[in-house]
Amino acid sequence: MYEDGTGLLSIGALSRLTGVSVKTIRNWSDQDLLPPAARTPAGYRRYGPDAPARLEIVRSLRDLGVGTAAIRAVLHRERTLADTAARSADALDAQIAALRAQRAVLRAVAAGGTAAEELPQMTRLASQSGSQAA
Repeated sequence: MYEDGTGLLSIGALSRLTGVSVKTIRNWSDQDLLPPAARTPAGYRRYGPDAPARLEIVRSLRDLGVGTAAIRAVLHRERTLADTAARSADALDAQIAALRAQRAVLRAVAAGGTAAEELPQMTRLASQSGSQAA
């Protein structure tokens, strides 16, 4: 696991250990979600023993649809995980309401009897009702 005797993981070793691609680890590192503990004289990233757990937190939050800025705020202890989860759930509620309104319009159109000229008005009404539900 620790390839060079320093107690630090190379990006490749971290990738093999977690199953996350080197490209993704590099990207998250560049976004300050998974900062390297050190760099070699040649500039290669080295990650500390906490990196696998931190990477799993990032991956879990990404899988839940949490954005990069919010993840960074949690990891830097600028915002609590509970607050971030509540905000993300609220955003999902708004998206669900909008999707339900869109589905209602599409179902009504699919059921027939709707003229093409009526569609813009139906879409506006659904959009208004979706924003009011959120």
